[in-house]
Amino acid sequence: KGREAEREPWDHTRMGDREAQYAADKAFMENLLSRAPFNEYDAYWCLCSSKHHGVGVLVKRGIKPPISISRTLTIGQTTSDDIDTTEGRVLILEYERFVFMNSYVPNNGAKPDRWERRRLWDARMEAFVKHHNAPGRKPLIWCGDLNVAHREVDVGPQPEMFVHTAGFTVPERQRFGQILLKGGLVDVYRALHGDRQAFTWRSHLGSGGPIRAAYDWAGMRLDYFIASASLMPRVKSIRLSTDSMVEEFARLRPVTCFFGSDHCALFLTLHPHDASDASEAKEHAKDVICISD
Repeated sequence: KGREAEREPWDHTRMGDREAQYAADKAFMENLLSRAPFNEYDAYWCLCSSKHHGVGVLVKRGIKPPISISRTLTIGQTTSDDIDTTEGRVLILEYERFVFMNSYVPNNGAKPDRWERRRLWDARMEAFVKHHNAPGRKPLIWCGDLNVAHREVDVGPQPEMFVHTAGFTVPERQRFGQILLKGGLVDVYRALHGDRQAFTWRSHLGSGGPIRAAYDWAGMRLDYFIASASLMPRVKSIRLSTDSMVEEFARLRPVTCFFGSDHCALFLTLHPHDASDASEAKEHAKDVICISD
């Protein structure tokens, strides 16, 4: 009740409009998933109980269903808040050989209460990956909008533009480094592409006005595939949908790469684990599609 009291009062005069919009959105998604090529996938979701957060994973039919599905980072205890339980931020699918996690990490924001929520999330994530890094645990593949640009090469055109910017503050970047370290995890794009400058998020052109015109061309690498070090020998390739484009074109957010979003697509391909996997790989192209928003 305390949390409910802190939220903005519900606008009952617009309740009908909102319910109609939700119904329309649901109908749109159901129609979309019933049509090719999406009807070839099983859909798994973690959706917010209000507002707009949500993550999803589409898995090609014919692949064995996950052994278990979880929608929280909590391990063996009940959380005292709802940051990772009702906000639609994390979806964890356990398979025979690995654990797959898609997450939408909270934005750090610009106020102390937001900073604290992000700190809490990062602490919970560190505990989660440390747990999965213990001997005998399955390796982890973690993807999504992680809302952090870990290194200076992950922002542009100039790092100085992003000082004190959410996603690039020193505490966020340091905590992310600790998460990778404690989890025995590797930033797959950096491991394969070195210091190549590439951005998954692009600013909205014209949104800054004449004073902030420089930010019209701002970019950050906020979306990742992170993997346990033991899985790295199986990584065949990783790329952004804009990797083959010149910067002047990529910054315009072409619809073929961004699909109407301000984040572009990111693709990870693994080598087959064995001969049976190789035959399945030929039959099932684009096995998994992740959605994080």
